[in-house]
Amino acid sequence: MRGSDPDGALYWLVTMLESGESPRFLARRLVILASEDIGLADPMGLVLADAAARTVEFIGLPEGRLTLAHATITLALMPKSNSVTRALGAVTRAVQRAVWSRSRSPSRLELSGASEQGSARTISIRTTLHVAGLQQYS
Repeated sequence: MRGSDPDGALYWLVTMLESGESPRFLARRLVILASEDIGLADPMGLVLADAAARTVEFIGLPEGRLTLAHATITLALMPKSNSVTRALGAVTRAVQRAVWSRSRSPSRLELSGASEQGSARTISIRTTLHVAGLQQYS
């Protein structure tokens, strides 16, 4: 599905189902794909994947195959964006290198270490994202 090939995605969905893979596992993978690979390119992908997972859980097989196929084809055709994954990684790295300052708002980070003047250096999360090249999320 990462290659945006609905035929290939449907082929592998059916192959896994016919091999005995759990429809619940496959639905879970669709939710993960919608969040990680489609992301903000089309936020409705996550809603669709969640609805498919809930439907499969509710109706089971064999009827759930149709729901999985609908979701698989639609998600494969959606535009892809990993901008949230990249932004989350950049902010996580900044937080791991930083110490939260209790005297400042949660939107600011106090970096470990001090500047030449001996005072703590602070950067905003927006600055962190800008430096990481992630100022835009789409």
